[in-house]
Amino acid sequence: MTNWSTPIHRKRVRLTCDLTEYNSRLVAGSLGWTGRNGQWGVIVNYDCGASLDTLWRSLEVLEDETKAEELRVAQDGVETEIRGLLELGADPAELRKLVTKLHKEVQSKLRRQARQAKKTGSLNAT
Repeated sequence: MTNWSTPIHRKRVRLTCDLTEYNSRLVAGSLGWTGRNGQWGVIVNYDCGASLDTLWRSLEVLEDETKAEELRVAQDGVETEIRGLLELGADPAELRKLVTKLHKEVQSKLRRQARQAKKTGSLNAT
């Protein structure tokens, strides 16, 4: 089973400076996804095919795309868990009830976060 408390560390980022001295494809504005920690910052796998240990101060985190990726990964994980439970003989009707309950809880939490973000002017309210 999945450990849902494990955070998802992958973030969508935009390069804010020119790093063509390290790789000719790494111009300001290049997009990529972060990976593991590097010696100097974080390893970024850029969409252009380059991969480079990049300082965080040279990156802009694109929150909307990061959140969308986190949601996609979480959804894939839930679907995998449900398939596994069905293979183990779980009652489909009970799973449907559980999924409906979880969906309502998530929607409620998202509404609370949106209200809090609106109050504070923050996109990162939890």
